[in-house]
Amino acid sequence: CASRINYIFRVLLFAYQQCDISASGVYFMSDAILVLGQTIDFVIEFGKQGVNFILKCIGEIVRVESRGGRIGVAVKITRSVMESA
Repeated sequence: CASRINYIFRVLLFAYQQCDISASGVYFMSDAILVLGQTIDFVIEFGKQGVNFILKCIGEIVRVESRGGRIGVAVKITRSVMESA
């Protein structure tokens, strides 16, 4: 059984933050040490021209890799809820 991280990661979608998102998953850079197979709660904040949204997610870490001194993390989204910010 995979352990679950009980704190929130915030993945901001702006030009300075590398983040790739699809309907089923997300890839982002992190300074935190994460472990393959862990379940995490995370929040994706995004918006444009004053309309902001928050996507609250639960997901399973499916890939962890070192990239230029940071950690690249791929997460399969298992549950999500969209809210207005």
